[in-house]
Amino acid sequence: LKSLDEQSLVGKISKQWSGLVREAFTDADNFGIQFPLDLDVKMKAVMLGACFLIRGLESRAAAGSRIRFSTT
Repeated sequence: LKSLDEQSLVGKISKQWSGLVREAFTDADNFGIQFPLDLDVKMKAVMLGACFLIRGLESRAAAGSRIRFSTT
């Protein structure tokens, strides 16, 4: 994630590999969130919310529903 001016890196959300057996036989996912310790608590909450949003969109896509984003 970048700042509003897109000049500095604020944090990172990434899917973590949980091993072959778990990846093959379950639909559970592990996500990692990295951010500086001195980041504003509101931004930390936004990053956590974004992680839930990514997971929700990913599960809907896996279930076969079409996801459309409106540009209006």
